[in-house]
Amino acid sequence: MTHIYFIRHAANTDGLVDGKMTDLGLSPEGISQAERLRDRLASSGEIKPDVVIASSERRAHETAAILETA
Repeated sequence: MTHIYFIRHAANTDGLVDGKMTDLGLSPEGISQAERLRDRLASSGEIKPDVVIASSERRAHETAAILETA
């Protein structure tokens, strides 16, 4: 059976670059949130993904990279 889990990116920092809102990646709080989730998943074993898919947004890639080490 296939299970699909959606995990929203952690807290991020958006800012203006050349007058446009830009995804500047995870904030320090977001990094901490993602690390706490990674640690929880590693210790509980509740989700063991075969594949991780992230959107093209920087914050999503940064969150996924942290979680992949679980």
